[in-house]
Amino acid sequence: MLVHVKAPLTKAAARMMIEGAAAAAVVACLKAEAFEVVVDEDDDELLRAEDTDWFKRMEAEAHRGITLRVRRTNAGLTQAQLAEMTGLKVANISAMEAGKRGIGPDVARKLAKALNCPMVDLLRHKDVEAASDHERTEKPKKARKLKGRAAA
Repeated sequence: MLVHVKAPLTKAAARMMIEGAAAAAVVACLKAEAFEVVVDEDDDELLRAEDTDWFKRMEAEAHRGITLRVRRTNAGLTQAQLAEMTGLKVANISAMEAGKRGIGPDVARKLAKALNCPMVDLLRHKDVEAASDHERTEKPKKARKLKGRAAA
């Protein structure tokens, strides 16, 4: 059952979901304390946020460039400063932030290092998996020998 509770002498209100055998007792206690209580037995109208049209629209409009822009501005960096730190072009960073250019694993690694944030924050889910596969399959570079001595 969905219960709407309004505190006496205030405009403050609360909504709570009460389930189980104690639900009726909780409502009785609230009424005994002079709370205005409205019980909605029909909770079929409750939805998960993920199932709403609003959430689906927001998810469709979201892109990792938004995260990049937020991380950059929170770090107090301009696009030019971030470009200098990463070796990327300002135009590329601008395009990534606008959602016109994707962010691949190699670029995400550079950006994450400069912004001191997790690389996965800058990647789409499928790119995270690709980056993990790349790191697992990448062979370590062999050290060169210099005339019989190991390279430092």
